Amino acid sequence: TGSMAYGDGDFYDGHFHRNMKHGSGVYQFANGSVYDGEYCQNEMHGLGKYKSHQGGKTIVMVMVLVMVLEGVGV
Repeated sequence: TGSMAYGDGDFYDGHFHRNMKHGSGVYQFANGSVYDGEYCQNEMHGLGKYKSHQGGKTIVMVMVLVMVLEGVGV
């Protein structure tokens, strides 16, 4: 568990594995939007909630994200 501040003002607080976001975490975008959910190998993956403020309205989405793997299996 740890946190990471990015040069563009974004901020992540959550789990890491091998220096990648992995497990559960909260990503705060510089524009005020927030993703609170699961990560796999640095990518949003699994169940999560995205909250955005646009035009004076608050938009909340519950998402299920699935990573698509490409390549030849062994």
